[in-house]
Amino acid sequence: MLREEAQRPVDISYKGDYDLVTQADKRSEAVIVSRLQKYFPGHAVSAEEGTGKETGSEFKWHVDPLDGTTNFAHGYPCFCVSMALAKGDELLLGVIYNPMSEEIFSAARVKARFSTGRRCSARRLRRSGEVCCARGFRITKGMRIRIFTTTGFHFVLTRSAARRVGGFGSGLCSCRAI
Repeated sequence: MLREEAQRPVDISYKGDYDLVTQADKRSEAVIVSRLQKYFPGHAVSAEEGTGKETGSEFKWHVDPLDGTTNFAHGYPCFCVSMALAKGDELLLGVIYNPMSEEIFSAARVKARFSTGRRCSARRLRRSGEVCCARGFRITKGMRIRIFTTTGFHFVLTRSAARRVGGFGSGLCSCRAI
């Protein structure tokens, strides 16, 4: 459905000064939420565009139906669907689907990571310059102070080929960083 939507004129609205919402966000979320409710009727769903459902269940799906909306709206093909399942505060499962390349990246707490059905793992790098780090957020002056005092993130942003490519999941898909 997102590949089809990418071929149509984009209908854009705004959630704030910068946050875009398209008809594709809404359609994708409607499909995902309806399927989650069908297959996991008791589970709660937190969906970015607000069509989720609170059930009081300890299981909760977190859904970004179009991660990288700005990219999508501008015809840049780095966007994805990002989902996670949590039980209370424990993350159980994460899935990123890139509809343009039809790649699926998934990881479960008790299993290995997979890329389109094949087991994958992170490789060890000898130099930080070998890393391509994708970030999907704007860094404002106030954020810069908080982010750069976090040692690990400071290392990644200052010593890697950092790129801003849209949503976090779409950045991972575009850099194949998983």
